[in-house]
Amino acid sequence: MTPPQRVYLDTSILMALLSKEPESERVLQWLGGRQWPELLVSPWVHAELASALAVKQRMRQLSPAKARHAWEEGRALLANIPSVDITPADFDTAATLCADARARLRAPDALHLAVAARSGCQALATLDADMQKAARKLGLPPIAF
Repeated sequence: MTPPQRVYLDTSILMALLSKEPESERVLQWLGGRQWPELLVSPWVHAELASALAVKQRMRQLSPAKARHAWEEGRALLANIPSVDITPADFDTAATLCADARARLRAPDALHLAVAARSGCQALATLDADMQKAARKLGLPPIAF
């Protein structure tokens, strides 16, 4: 099977890289062994990453210093990953995805899916089970971790 050429990264992957998560080791192995040339994100990842790190800090899962360090590492990492702009049509697609209550998607996740599908990604890297299920329905296979 030919590996996907363009993979969209969800914020959950970045969090697993930047903070201790149950899936961190698998994500690191996957990233180190990837065989595709292009990873993509959207600008929304920056806001989600900052928010997720702040939540971990408020829950005392990260010290302020570690949260700051993870944010700096995240910004450096994101500077090396191409970012696809979000369009008004992406918000419409995300709204349509969210309207299906069975999909159990939150708006931020639906927005990631809309951008990934529009930008020609062949796969989605996420640790979110609901997002993985919705991605399959869009013809966007999730990476197995």
